[in-house]
Amino acid sequence: MIKRKTQTDERNMATRVSICAARKEDAPFIAKTVLAAMGLGTMGPDAEEDPALVAICKMEDTLYSYRNSLIAKVDGKNAGCLVAYPGDIYEESRKKTFALIGKIRGRELEAGTEMETFPGEYYLDSVAVEPEFRGYRLAERLMEEGFARAKESGSGRIGLIADNHRDWLRRYYEGMGFRESEHMLLFGEEYVRMYREL
Repeated sequence: MIKRKTQTDERNMATRVSICAARKEDAPFIAKTVLAAMGLGTMGPDAEEDPALVAICKMEDTLYSYRNSLIAKVDGKNAGCLVAYPGDIYEESRKKTFALIGKIRGRELEAGTEMETFPGEYYLDSVAVEPEFRGYRLAERLMEEGFARAKESGSGRIGLIADNHRDWLRRYYEGMGFRESEHMLLFGEEYVRMYREL
């Protein structure tokens, strides 16, 4: 029998949740989040670790740096993560990030030609939640904290991309105030850009 989550469950969970800035030691969890958001990995205890990406997440000036990450904790345990940053840093940081990943792995890694974000925009790059904590709106809480950071940064809008084949995900983002813009190809997959004005 499947136990459905109730409003009481959500209220109890809310009292146990904290959102905080990630630390360097959170790098393996951040790397897992990035891979899961890209569809290249999974969350959960059996997720494989990517040493190259973990090393990138420990650095301070890469796209996936711990400094660009927020962690949702439940009773002190990492439960979800958001990687987000101002679009102003994207182009330079993207080149460095993918060059470093390629160097660590010993083979060149192409970052792709299309830009995911642009100056003046705050970009929500990756968000994922551990399976045991899904259904408690942790992704939404992380994104709301991302919205607050976007306002603090002076950005005029928030952007993200969604897999063009996941209709439910686009509808979820639309429910949070995002609107579809143009389509784009990234690493051979089709995505749609979505924006929310601030």
